[in-house]
Amino acid sequence: MSGIIMEAIMKPKGIFSKVLSGIRRKSQINDESGLLRTIDELKAANRDLADQLERKQRIESAMTLYFDTLYDELIKHVEEKEKDHFIDRVMEMVYDNIHLAFDDMLKVKNRELDEAKGTLAEIDNHMHNVILERTKALNEENRKLHELAITDELTGLSNRRGFLLLAERYLREMGESGGEISLFFIDLDNFKMINDRYGHNEGDWLLKRTAWIFHKSLRGDDIICRYGGDEFAIFMKTADVERVLARIREYTNEFNRQGERPYTLSFSVGHVTAVAGSSTDLQSLVSEADKNMYRDKTDKKKSDVSQG
Repeated sequence: MSGIIMEAIMKPKGIFSKVLSGIRRKSQINDESGLLRTIDELKAANRDLADQLERKQRIESAMTLYFDTLYDELIKHVEEKEKDHFIDRVMEMVYDNIHLAFDDMLKVKNRELDEAKGTLAEIDNHMHNVILERTKALNEENRKLHELAITDELTGLSNRRGFLLLAERYLREMGESGGEISLFFIDLDNFKMINDRYGHNEGDWLLKRTAWIFHKSLRGDDIICRYGGDEFAIFMKTADVERVLARIREYTNEFNRQGERPYTLSFSVGHVTAVAGSSTDLQSLVSEADKNMYRDKTDKKKSDVSQG
């Protein structure tokens, strides 16, 4: 009898089996839409279980009515002295079979629910890993975009924006200790003439070579920047100006001695030194170094005129 009841209860086949077979296909959980579909199916499965439990109550009522009717028919054929024993036996069979049938059904449903919970845990872990990977990739893309925003494309040095950001940070860090700083403004001499006479490709090559000279002349934590056009800026955590200028001259003289180019490389330089502190203003330092650089360039031109 329990088999007959189970067959009546379990038809049509429970949706949990369909859901579980679907969510085991990895392609279904590889994206957010697949996850949402799976969650919707599991919600539907929960509703289906609730419907089947409600059906259990209806079937119990129907079975009670059925056995009451069966009892009424059978009792007519049972002698009076056997009625009590007959009633007890029939009721025992009825309830044993009903409880057995529904116990089996609930075991199946509970097993399906446990499998569904395990699969949901796998989905959750998978999506967590996907989110971590995408967050990592997004952070890396943001880092690259930030670098592009503060890097000069031609020379690979910091651009003006990057220089100001880094120099301001250095000033804040050194303001606590009151360390000495130096700021250089450097302009290539006769760069317009080189561009006009030998072409912009040659001018670009010279800018990149100049960046290489500054890299070789300075320390790793110094800030080197192409400030704009043929102007460069350098920010250092030191006041040892002469050592830096000597290194730049050394590499510049080596370049000119090689004689590979039909022109001579030279720079006009302006610098300023200061003690970092709360009152140190970067824009004031930049303005002073820039003025000193133009003063050096003007003095060179006057010297050339007097010698000519």
